Amino acid sequence: MAPLRRELAGLILPHDHFGSHLDELGVTIDEHLERSNFEFAGNVKYVRAGEQDLPDFPDIKWYSVHVRESQYLLQIVK
Repeated sequence: MAPLRRELAGLILPHDHFGSHLDELGVTIDEHLERSNFEFAGNVKYVRAGEQDLPDFPDIKWYSVHVRESQYLLQIVK
């Protein structure tokens, strides 16, 4: 799994697509609903970085005004 760590870093899987199967304490109260949510999350497709449709990159002037970037942060401001 270590080679996949970087590719899967921002992946968020939907855990309650059909509704929550957990109570306030995080304990399963509906096993059928839990299985349905788990199956739905397993069908989420991974899209490689080069395969997605991205808009054209904004010009460098816009980027320099609106984006703050460092090793730990990417901030886009209005």
